[in-house]
Amino acid sequence: MKMLLDKLKRHWGSIVLIFMLTIVQSVGNLALPSLLTGVINKGIILEGGVVVGLNMGAILGYGAAMIGCALASALGSLGAVYLVSRIMATLGNELRSMVYRKALSYSMAEYGSFSTATLLTRTTNDVNKIQQAVMMVLRFGIMTPVILVVALVMAINKSVEATKVLLYILPILIIGVAIFLKVGFPLFKKIQKKTDKLTLVMRENLTGVRVIRAFNNQDTERERFDGVNKETTKLLVTVNKIFAFLMPLVMLIMNLTSVIIISITAGHVEDGSYDYTAASNMIAVTEYVMFVLMSFIMFCVIFSNLPSAAASVTRLNEIMRTENSVTEKDNPVTVDVSGSVELSFDNVGYRYANAEVATLDGITFNAKSGETVAIIGGTGSGKSTLVNLLPRLYDATEGAVKVCGVDVKDMSLSQLRGMIGFVPQKAVLFRDTIAGNLRNGNPYATDEEIEQAARIAQAHEFIMEKPDGYESEVEQGGRNLSGGQKQRLCIARALVRRAPIYIFDDSFSALDFKTDSRLRADMRPYVKDSIVIIVAQRIGSIMNADRIIVLDDGKMVGCGRHEELMASCEVYREIALSQLGEEELNNAGQ
Repeated sequence: MKMLLDKLKRHWGSIVLIFMLTIVQSVGNLALPSLLTGVINKGIILEGGVVVGLNMGAILGYGAAMIGCALASALGSLGAVYLVSRIMATLGNELRSMVYRKALSYSMAEYGSFSTATLLTRTTNDVNKIQQAVMMVLRFGIMTPVILVVALVMAINKSVEATKVLLYILPILIIGVAIFLKVGFPLFKKIQKKTDKLTLVMRENLTGVRVIRAFNNQDTERERFDGVNKETTKLLVTVNKIFAFLMPLVMLIMNLTSVIIISITAGHVEDGSYDYTAASNMIAVTEYVMFVLMSFIMFCVIFSNLPSAAASVTRLNEIMRTENSVTEKDNPVTVDVSGSVELSFDNVGYRYANAEVATLDGITFNAKSGETVAIIGGTGSGKSTLVNLLPRLYDATEGAVKVCGVDVKDMSLSQLRGMIGFVPQKAVLFRDTIAGNLRNGNPYATDEEIEQAARIAQAHEFIMEKPDGYESEVEQGGRNLSGGQKQRLCIARALVRRAPIYIFDDSFSALDFKTDSRLRADMRPYVKDSIVIIVAQRIGSIMNADRIIVLDDGKMVGCGRHEELMASCEVYREIALSQLGEEELNNAGQ
């Protein structure tokens, strides 16, 4: 809750004004029953219990006062609602931005602890619940105690005996509401968890719709979604049934209270112990008792929202309190990369959290500007994990990754990642124009630089075939492009950066051999002064690399040129022979 209170402190001026406006609204509402009894007592002239005339001056005076109170109450309510709405909107904006920025700061290790579905739910549904709770507290949490206390005092002042009814009614009401809330509270947390699961299943179905249809699993997935949906619906129906039954019970108690007060007053009027003035006060007493009961009910409604909001705050705190494993030092070292750049992996190891076996162990190699380093190995050998250590998507748990002799952990993330042109294993594009996507690599790139990078990546031809060329729209995730087209645009995006280090993480797998060959040939003079790291599955893409790193179960089992590894590394030789014949390998090596 401290996080929420810190956010609300910024709006203390508006909260004070809400308090004042709520007091005005409450006083206006509470004055009306007393003014109404004034109209009856002062405006009606009686003689011997018979109406003989009207005091129009008193009636008009009290009537004007009632209109004034009603207007003051309405204006106070409007002002308070406006300020509360503004605080709610601002608070929601701040909470969503806070969670979003925190999520963006996570390393890949932290992303593994939260699913995409729960991050979406916490950013939307949980923030909405917090907003609703804040609205209830600011709007009614201030007004309710004021009305409760003042209405109780006014009721006692009008008739002590009639007000005694509350001594019997309130315990019944408290017990009833407590039972309902005790049953309902645990269900709120279950609903939030079910909502997370529902979002997860729905997102999986939408993103995997092609796979589902390809394997004809529509019925299975529909049953899976329906199962989760029915569980969520059942919980929501149960909660709504509980609170739907609560309101009629409350109204029944309130109406019975009115009947009891009227019966007590009528009995006293009939036996002559009350005069008609006391009888008119009954109207005010009834109103004030209703105010007391409604205030108590409002308290219950407020408290019924608090557990759900508290659970949502806890869920947001889980995100905010999760420490990022990739952090920057207060005084990072600045590395001069204007000249030649050197890269070294010094006995590097990495182990995922809670993993029994290290993913990487004892990786050591060097590279300098102008060299191409290739990494190859079987599936799960740790190739992508290795290259992810350089831009600090993960941090090495053993050894050190160094750029120009400086540990990357001592550098600022902005400088480190600014010197890397990175093409991830999965081609990711954003909803924007083609030019806009390429400018993600360099926001200041000129049209000529963008076209040059696209030509090298063999993307210019298919771009110009589109009606709008480089201004053609790319759908979310690049859905309107083929796998090879997306991959080529990602390569062009990295080349636009003109970086001293390039990482291509299995970035040529969707390209045919001809396009792959042309791309590498065109790219060679463009990156001749940079370090190029290529993760590949195809031997043909890396045979001409200056250094080839062979990984097997996270260990480096070979390092050298193609010819050397064919003679000395059995793992590399097996991979090569599985893709190309002996004759092809010999011809390629010549």
